[in-house]
Amino acid sequence: MLTNMKKLILSIAILAVMTFAACSDDEKDYTPHYTICQHCDIPEEDGYEVCTGDNGNAYVGNADTGIETSHYFELFCDNVPEIPGGGGGTTYTDCVLCISDAHPEGVKICKGTNGNAFTFVGDTATDTGEAYATFLTSQNCTSAEPIEEDVPLTNCVTCMAEGINVGDICKGSNGHAYDGNTDTGQPYQDYINFLQMGGATCE
Repeated sequence: MLTNMKKLILSIAILAVMTFAACSDDEKDYTPHYTICQHCDIPEEDGYEVCTGDNGNAYVGNADTGIETSHYFELFCDNVPEIPGGGGGTTYTDCVLCISDAHPEGVKICKGTNGNAFTFVGDTATDTGEAYATFLTSQNCTSAEPIEEDVPLTNCVTCMAEGINVGDICKGSNGHAYDGNTDTGQPYQDYINFLQMGGATCE
């Protein structure tokens, strides 16, 4: 009787461990589907990316914050989030030609306004439903050469320091500052602030 009880307890313990391990594996494999990803601006900081899940919550680092996106931006960010479906077409950035065993001829992959990866056949774009970086990693590209394309630029200003033009700075669709047609890799406002701290006047 005692031996049977020990076996029962041991079986329950093993089952619990297996269930926990299975749940852990499921959590590792789970990738949320995002409707949009956008930058959270923080004063005097680089900020970070916040995505909106199908449930409307803000996700940071693929983790559900449990806070609705617009409320999250009110609490933690210095900018107003874009509302999915609020108008305007999709803008594509970070386009690469991914060459892999599955696509030896290469497939064009771009990051859409919503943060997802889009694949192209000719000029027709298809939303993969997966975050750009996640999808690109899953393709096992042996080569992913950037495709140079014109990026829509807005909020252009000319920055002058002691009468010298130090740059015509514009905001790209990815939120970065562009000096001419060159992506500085820095958030637009941060780059402007940096130039102004150096004595430049931007207007």
